[in-house]
Amino acid sequence: MAILLTAVYREVGLPARLVVGYVGGSTGGGTDPFRPIDKPEIGPYAWVEVALYDENQTRPDQQLTWVPIDIFRMREDNVYRRKFDQPWPGFGTSENLNEIIPIAFHLHPHRMGAVSYGATLRSRQPMPAIWGWNTVPELPAAFNQSINFSATTPSRGPGDPEPGRRRLGE
Repeated sequence: MAILLTAVYREVGLPARLVVGYVGGSTGGGTDPFRPIDKPEIGPYAWVEVALYDENQTRPDQQLTWVPIDIFRMREDNVYRRKFDQPWPGFGTSENLNEIIPIAFHLHPHRMGAVSYGATLRSRQPMPAIWGWNTVPELPAAFNQSINFSATTPSRGPGDPEPGRRRLGE
């Protein structure tokens, strides 16, 4: 859904990017899920960001703002049935992003000539991957790539809620 939404935004002329992240699995030794309220998939997670330009800002580094759009959260909360003057959870704001580790803005290496491997052992066709190899002068005879992620708890600062809890009304 996030890839499709990114493509739709780009087709209508909005600068949009896909953000790939990772959701951790536990609160650090406990058996409770990392996000019991939201119950997303543990592991890879994607959302969309749209660039909005504010010409009233005098500093160039503040003129462009990337606004998060979590299509999965929007579908979960049935925001399409809400009125336009009501807030839509997941559109422009997300209380969940502080618990997701952002990894990349693309599914395939951005580098020219980079190839990813591992679709099947018989086929060496490129497949979506967050990183790839730039092998020169020739491709290797056999190759497999993988990335393993492990996360247990987000960093906490003063005033942050307990793991798995949300601040309501903010």
